[in-house]
Amino acid sequence: MTEKELPQSIQEKYRLLSRSCCGGSVHVFNIQNRRTEQQWVLRVFEKQRYEQRYIQDCLTVYRAAQKIQNPCFQQVAEIEENEEYLFVVLEYLPGVTLSSLVQREGPRKPESTIALVKQLLGLLQELRRYSPPAVFRVLEPEDIICTEDGKIKLFNSGNATVADYNHSDYTCLLLAAPGFQAPEEYAGLKAVDERTDIFHIGMIFFYMATGIDPRQYPYYTGTDTDYLRKFLPPSYPKRTVKIISRCTTPNPAARYQSYEELESALEKLERRLKFKNIFNWKM
Repeated sequence: MTEKELPQSIQEKYRLLSRSCCGGSVHVFNIQNRRTEQQWVLRVFEKQRYEQRYIQDCLTVYRAAQKIQNPCFQQVAEIEENEEYLFVVLEYLPGVTLSSLVQREGPRKPESTIALVKQLLGLLQELRRYSPPAVFRVLEPEDIICTEDGKIKLFNSGNATVADYNHSDYTCLLLAAPGFQAPEEYAGLKAVDERTDIFHIGMIFFYMATGIDPRQYPYYTGTDTDYLRKFLPPSYPKRTVKIISRCTTPNPAARYQSYEELESALEKLERRLKFKNIFNWKM
């Protein structure tokens, strides 16, 4: 695709820099704002490759995402379409994905892990407050961008498989393969609430603390505390096992029942970690 094939409104505002990647019928380009020189990302969907419902559901997802003005969530700047293509301009996210970071460096230190988990908890809690609530059906390490200043941003992939998950009053932003997916979602249940977010957070916590991807062998299912104790580095307080296990238990009724309850548990864990580091206590 050349710059002249873009809609006039996008041509006037952005210049095409380079192709980033091509995922089958979705093309990704690096573009630049002509006035500010700020870099953005352009995703181009070939309509002929999809059913009409697919494109309509993509539009629903991206339009909902446009309303989310949170600095930790990838912003959607422009949405344009013609007979052949759907064009979406997204915020360029500098940094590395959490998956790349863990693959390169291994398990994360307790301090940085707990700090990121708390950021994630606060962000998912805020997204739930939107009307309709913005729901991540699955949150994977590839969807989390880690910046140099220790902050995170959530990558809005716009995966069209969300088309099958626009349930009731929820706007679903992401869908991915099983592994980080809560059992109630994998079973196709519509009734997902903050306990589902807590499952996602627990799995991210597990991944950062152990460096083990639950989608790959040896698998972690959220029920085997002995398995977790075996792979959890000794730098983590022992109570970490209880928190991760409670977040990731298959039964939502047995998890933490609210964001506030999990936040309280994480704050207590932070205090234990500080005492552990100061006094070299085995906790």
